[in-house]
Amino acid sequence: MTKLELAMLERAYSAEIESALSRNPISSVIQTKSKVAAKLADEGFLVRVERTPITTSVYRLSVAGRMAYCRSCDASSNIMQWGIELKILSSKP
Repeated sequence: MTKLELAMLERAYSAEIESALSRNPISSVIQTKSKVAAKLADEGFLVRVERTPITTSVYRLSVAGRMAYCRSCDASSNIMQWGIELKILSSKP
């Protein structure tokens, strides 16, 4: 998987996490016209979702995409980073 593809998966993963923390299910998708996102959707790493009334293609992370992204991370550094970020987010009023 290329760095550009991993960056797209990271963007979708971040949107999913931010959506869960803010309890806003609408923000769990990313809107893009990127060919990389379309390729990842064709390969099953992202799921293409159509939104209406104005037809817009948005993407959300699939289970395969979540696993591919998580496997690409260096576990020890990311656990520390997520711990710090979660501590900061939980301390916000």
